[in-house]
Amino acid sequence: MSPERCSSSAFLRRTTVMYGSGLTFLSDRKRSRVKNLKALRSRINMAHITINQYLQQVLEAIDTRDGVFCAELLSFKHPHVANPRLQLSSPEDKCQQVLEPPYDEMVAAHLRCTYAVANHDFVEAYKCQTVVVQYPFFNNIFSVL
Repeated sequence: MSPERCSSSAFLRRTTVMYGSGLTFLSDRKRSRVKNLKALRSRINMAHITINQYLQQVLEAIDTRDGVFCAELLSFKHPHVANPRLQLSSPEDKCQQVLEPPYDEMVAAHLRCTYAVANHDFVEAYKCQTVVVQYPFFNNIFSVL
């Protein structure tokens, strides 16, 4: 359907997307399906990601200052927490090889937390995740004082 033939309200409900060299009109429903498919692919990829790939993604998020993606990678809402390859009891060595301080300690604490949750040790998980969320806060307080 060309833009000239549709009514103004129908035209407003359609989204223009650049597709190669031409323009394609996608309905909101199709656009939603494409977005859901991309999210599903991301979740499937995270379910089988290795520790080195995960650490590289964290490093890239830090280097590009992408705080939203970095926060996802350090949260429990992201699908990587179900990955047994990332549930390590002592990930410090691998984190120190890829990341600089203080990020190495924060990510190592998060990975220890995923290990603790997988083993139903929720007190240890709480302690580890507390290190993740409080580390920059304490750093900023001490630098001001």
